[in-house]
Amino acid sequence: PLYFCLETVVTKPEFIADTNSIDFGQVAVGIRVIKTVKLKNISLTRSMTIHSTGLNSVGPFNVVNACRTIEPGQWHTLVIECQPVLQGLLIEILELSCSDGGPRITLNLRVQGVNPSIEISGLEPSPPGWSPLGGILNFGNVIATDERIKKFTLHNKSLFTIEATIERAICSGIPPTKQNELIQRTLTGLPIFSCRPEVVVIPEGG
Repeated sequence: PLYFCLETVVTKPEFIADTNSIDFGQVAVGIRVIKTVKLKNISLTRSMTIHSTGLNSVGPFNVVNACRTIEPGQWHTLVIECQPVLQGLLIEILELSCSDGGPRITLNLRVQGVNPSIEISGLEPSPPGWSPLGGILNFGNVIATDERIKKFTLHNKSLFTIEATIERAICSGIPPTKQNELIQRTLTGLPIFSCRPEVVVIPEGG
C-alpha cells in the first residue's frame, strides 16, 4: 500500500465583508445604480491596504471609490456602481485582497439588464417617414404673446420603475452651441416651446 501525508496551513482572514454577493436586480440599459459593501479589518494589530481586481474594464460594474488603508477594528465602505449597456443577465466576480498577501475575499456581482418600454399618448399620428413611436403635439393657431398648454402622457410598460428625461432633439452635425442659436425664442429670450417637468419617474405600469 502507498501512504501519503497531506499538510496545509489554515490562516484566519484578517478582513471581512458584510456580504458575499450584490444583486442589482433589473436595471434599465444606460441607467446608473449605486450599492455599497462594508469591509472590516479584524486584525488586532495590523493595518491593511485593500486592492480590488477581477472586473471587466468594459463591463457594467465599477468600483467608484478608492480602496484605502483600514486600521485595526475599523470599517471601510466600498461603493460599487452598475450601468448595463446591454440587456440580459450579467455576472462578474470582484476579488478583494491585501497588498501584502493573505486570504482573499470574492464578491459575486449580478444584474439583469433590461430595455425600458414606453408608450406616448395624446399625440397626433406621425407623418409618413417618421418613427411610428412618436407623433405630433399640435398647438394649432396661437396669437402672438399668448400662451397655450398642451399635454401628452408617458406610459411605462416595463416591469420596473424608470426615470425618463425629456430633451430637445439634437440636430446631426451641428455643435451644441450652434443648436442653441437655432432655437426660436420669445421676446424675453425664452424658447418658444418648453416642457415641464423635464425629468419624470414613472412606476411600473404607470
